[in-house]
Amino acid sequence: MIVMSARPPVRIMLKDAVKALGGKTTHRKIIDWINGKYNDVNEGTVRAHINMSSVNMPGRVGMPENSKPREKIDERYDFLFSIGRGEVEFYNPTKHGKWSLMETRNGKTVIAKDGKPISDSSEESNSEFEKIKRFCLEE
Repeated sequence: MIVMSARPPVRIMLKDAVKALGGKTTHRKIIDWINGKYNDVNEGTVRAHINMSSVNMPGRVGMPENSKPREKIDERYDFLFSIGRGEVEFYNPTKHGKWSLMETRNGKTVIAKDGKPISDSSEESNSEFEKIKRFCLEE
């Protein structure tokens, strides 16, 4: 007989970890907290869920939960904000702005802040300023 563990979904573990760690923490501390409470949770899975749940991460649109546009926050998936490399805090629209998932004219779902597309894959990000900015960042 196979006995299934009674672990909650990873997104629930993630919320619990961030809450237990004071609402602002690092990816490493989240992973360590989750693995301290629930043995052997795949680190890659936890990192993927952190990115999926961070409203300002452009790559989140590659996850099935975020592949379609939505104006309203879905608290199951939109609860973190990336504040720097490897750091997150709970998303607060008053502090961080209103983030959403929107569809561009070319049919792609991208992240948006205050109704304006942010993702590098959006049409609007190809302005001269954005091209220069990308060039400088690459150099």
